Amino acid sequence: MPPARTSMDDSGQEQHPHCCYKIYVKMLKTVALDVESTDTVDQIKHKIGAIEGIDKSQQQLFFAGFHLENDTMLTDYDIMANSSVELYVTDGMQIFVKIPSVGKTIKLNVKRTQSVDDIKAAIERNGGIPLNKQILMHAGRQLEDNDRLSQCGLSNGAMLHVLACPTDKLQVFVDVEGGGIINLDVKCYYTVADVKLLIETLEDVPACTQILSAEIGGDVIALEDTETLQS
Repeated sequence: MPPARTSMDDSGQEQHPHCCYKIYVKMLKTVALDVESTDTVDQIKHKIGAIEGIDKSQQQLFFAGFHLENDTMLTDYDIMANSSVELYVTDGMQIFVKIPSVGKTIKLNVKRTQSVDDIKAAIERNGGIPLNKQILMHAGRQLEDNDRLSQCGLSNGAMLHVLACPTDKLQVFVDVEGGGIINLDVKCYYTVADVKLLIETLEDVPACTQILSAEIGGDVIALEDTETLQS
């Protein structure tokens, strides 16, 4: 990394000179940005996103052969007025996968060109749920194995839910307050959280607002999210 141009204040602390100027970002076209010398690379990406609609997570910026890190400032790279910065657009993004059956959420770095089946394989490696036992849900709908992530409407930071689906089938009836009784086909290893997610997709009642209870041994007991229906 080239040395930054800095000065010292009376206490011996580094000071970065503060001035406004223009730099040029080379994409398929060249875009002029009004910046300040103390702007960070992350702030520059935000400005590019506002003009070009490119998510910050897809932007990689380079200057004079150096990859620019998000938390550094333009002055750290000697990027002066009328400098040209190169932008490379990637198809990568970060998504989160919630697995209620094991009570954990995992983070995955993926590409929009990957398939849902690829994501299931990553969940098997990171979450321990066999690929063929997974149902992936997003925004209330099931994702098909052959679909590309770009076809599923996923964006950076999206949250997916995994329903574990062993072969032991059950039929349960849920009395929804003010909504009547609904019939659910479930598996014995579904967790209570899985059932809440199903109810959310059918009744549009957020899972986080639901309290499920069942009569067990003559007593009405509130069900814990991480417990399976079998238990």
